[in-house]
Amino acid sequence: MNYVVAAWQWLAEPINMNGPNGWESRMVEHLWYTALATVIACLIGIRSGTPSGMRTGSEPPSSPRPALPRRCRHSASSRCSG
Repeated sequence: MNYVVAAWQWLAEPINMNGPNGWESRMVEHLWYTALATVIACLIGIRSGTPSGMRTGSEPPSSPRPALPRRCRHSASSRCSG
C-alpha cells in the first residue's frame, strides 16, 4: 500500500482526530514546543548579543581611510590628491 494513502487514511479516521492522542492534540503540543524553543532562543540571543553591540565612550568609531579608494574626477594627465 502507498504510504501517502495510508497516512491520509489514518488522518481521516475520526478516532485519530480527537482525544488525548489525536493528531489535533499532537499538533498543538508541537506548536507549543516550537514557540517555547523560539522564545528561549530569542532570549539567549538578545541577552548575549546586547553587550557585544554596545560601545563604550561617546565618540563614534572612526576609520583612518575610506573603505573604498577615491576616484579622480579629472583626466589622467592631471594630478589627483587623495
